[in-house]
Amino acid sequence: ALSACKSDEQRFETWILSGRIACEDGDAAALKSSLREAGKYVSKEPSQRAELAGLSACALEAADKPFEAAKAYDAAADAYRVASRYRDMAKALARAGDAYAHASITLNASDRLYRAARSFSSQGDAVEALRVLERGMTAAERSGNEKMKDRMRVLFEQIEGGVEGGAGGSD
Repeated sequence: ALSACKSDEQRFETWILSGRIACEDGDAAALKSSLREAGKYVSKEPSQRAELAGLSACALEAADKPFEAAKAYDAAADAYRVASRYRDMAKALARAGDAYAHASITLNASDRLYRAARSFSSQGDAVEALRVLERGMTAAERSGNEKMKDRMRVLFEQIEGGVEGGAGGSD
């Protein structure tokens, strides 16, 4: 399939896809190879930088480096934001939050999960917002940070009120 690729963009996308498959299959060697090869073809486009950062985060998670993975997901989220890919940004923020939680950095975890939930809610996806917010509330409880716990409760009430009122929530 790679030999049929005509452009660097196609080569990049092919290696990213190969890396995602390797990540899902737990094939560390193939993931490392795909990440290296994708890096050869990445452009300065924010979407491509985000895709590469997300794949890097997957490799770091597989290597049991949750803090480094969280930082890579943060980089992916920022690049998705620049590219105006807000759903992907919210997914990357949620993954960053989960990785920070795995690294026992609960305040960062609750912050990223809060931001992801707020983004999903503002996009009209109350169900995903509530799923993420539940994990965020757990992280906020573990952090002991009262301000973050309050922010989580307020967001939960806004989303819940939007669902009961027929809307998807608000930001």
